[in-house]
Amino acid sequence: MWVFGYGSLMWDGWQQKYDCISSRKADLIGYHCKFNKASVRNWGTKKSPGPTLNIEKHTDSICQGLLFEFPDNKKEVILNYLQKREGKAFTLKKNYSSA
Repeated sequence: MWVFGYGSLMWDGWQQKYDCISSRKADLIGYHCKFNKASVRNWGTKKSPGPTLNIEKHTDSICQGLLFEFPDNKKEVILNYLQKREGKAFTLKKNYSSA
């Protein structure tokens, strides 16, 4: 299983808890990072949520991040973790093409 990480997923060490096999730099073509996701999880309040990093489609952009490889048997636990971490709006985007 492969997971593309950007923002704090690149540096906070979360992957170590899930037996990450490898990681490498990666580009997500057609997307860019933007502080457009409101959050009260780690900062901000309900009246004034703090901005957090999100990605959105943008034709001529490239979002730089890291690609993490995990054992296939960790898929369910990793997806559950990411759902809790990233919030209700988290959706898994499948991309089967390889570089």
